[in-house]
Amino acid sequence: MEENNVKGGLVSVRNIIRVLTVLVVICVFCPAFLVSCSGQNLEVSVMTAVGGLESQGQVMVEPHFEMIICLLIPVVILIVFSLKKMKENLVAIVAVIGAVVDFIIWMVFKSNVKKIAGENYCSFKSTGWYTFNQINLALIAVLAILVLFKILQLDRNLLIGSNNNVTGTFNNVAGRVSQFANDISSQLKGDGTSQEEIIGYCPKCGSPIESDCKFCTACGAPVPEKMIEEAKIKKEAAEIQSQEEIVQDKFCIQCGTKLENNDVFCNKCGTKVEG
Repeated sequence: MEENNVKGGLVSVRNIIRVLTVLVVICVFCPAFLVSCSGQNLEVSVMTAVGGLESQGQVMVEPHFEMIICLLIPVVILIVFSLKKMKENLVAIVAVIGAVVDFIIWMVFKSNVKKIAGENYCSFKSTGWYTFNQINLALIAVLAILVLFKILQLDRNLLIGSNNNVTGTFNNVAGRVSQFANDISSQLKGDGTSQEEIIGYCPKCGSPIESDCKFCTACGAPVPEKMIEEAKIKKEAAEIQSQEEIVQDKFCIQCGTKLENNDVFCNKCGTKVEG
């Protein structure tokens, strides 16, 4: 039952990449760039590039049918992610290669449109659709890489706590960092001088002075008598306070039963507790 809840959830890597890929397909038909020429605004999309671009009756850009690959790549990714029997690693590899190639093609597309706009003395501007598309492609690549390195699994529900989901990964990393810090701290404490043993610092070289030392172990300078005396007073005060905090066990004077600190009467014979 638990395995069924973990596998095949709606919030799985496979379904997230499917959604991102559909968004990439939509971006192919949306205006990625805005070119302004002589007061005329031209919205340029991938499909615009496929059919060519005209302005004021003149052909500015010849049709580039090869740009249809920006539509074919996400379609191929969608098909691959629909094949349940295909190996997870192979699916991830297809997604990574497809997303990276498509990302690069879009960057080249932007560069070419900007260059053509400049040659025709037109202004050029990227729209939010271009940025949105590139973010989606980057997310697809990142998720697929995580699957490829076994950090995530395609069909594991990310809302279910497990060592293979994002939360588990971050917790695992945080735990290792914390353990590393604790190890370093333990080593420092083990190799160095305990803070309780330090009574002060050498006035000559600044090295820590341990209790019962009359000379600095680093430079040989004599420890000031005032420092030694103050340390002695603090030590005696700490010992007195420690002795005062020790609570002596109390026993019933009648039957010898051990009493709790707040007992007024013995719980065995009923004798009143003295003191």
